[in-house]
Amino acid sequence: MNNMGFGLEVDLYCGTALSAAQRAAPGSRFCVRGREQSGTETTMTRREFVARLIKSGLLVLAGSSFRSQAQAPTEIPTPDERVINVDDPAYRALRSVGGAVYFRTDIEDKPLIVWRQDQNTYRVFSSKCPHRGRQLRLPQNGLITCPFHNSAFDTNGRPVDGPALKPLREYPARLKGNKLVIRVVAFEE
Repeated sequence: MNNMGFGLEVDLYCGTALSAAQRAAPGSRFCVRGREQSGTETTMTRREFVARLIKSGLLVLAGSSFRSQAQAPTEIPTPDERVINVDDPAYRALRSVGGAVYFRTDIEDKPLIVWRQDQNTYRVFSSKCPHRGRQLRLPQNGLITCPFHNSAFDTNGRPVDGPALKPLREYPARLKGNKLVIRVVAFEE
């Protein structure tokens, strides 16, 4: 109970103002410690009240953090992202540094080249040769080559030989656990 002056006390649990006459009336009801009791009044010090309030808040926080950990949402790719599970047997070449695979998406008519540059870095290039649009080979000996006109590109996608003058399109990629997330944005021709 909290003395508000003028002969009234406010019941901290029920939030109601009670006069001394109301509290003393036979059969009157008081809300104490979150439940109604008839006839007798139990009081609590401010220190006890604050301690109980803090404990209740901590219990609520602990419960909500447990629930959020138990129901952690899986990350859903955005419409412009594609995901490769690098543990998938279809992409086993990506398990070792220097490994490369083709990865088909709906963004280009030819698959993408996904190449593992080092332990934590993956590079993703278009497999479409900028010279005539033919499909490029997977990287070998540090070069991505075109089988039709012998254009060659280094592992940064820059042309190093042949008739192609433009670099390969590169798509941003990031590794999250065992998932490689590739941002596939449409390029203007």
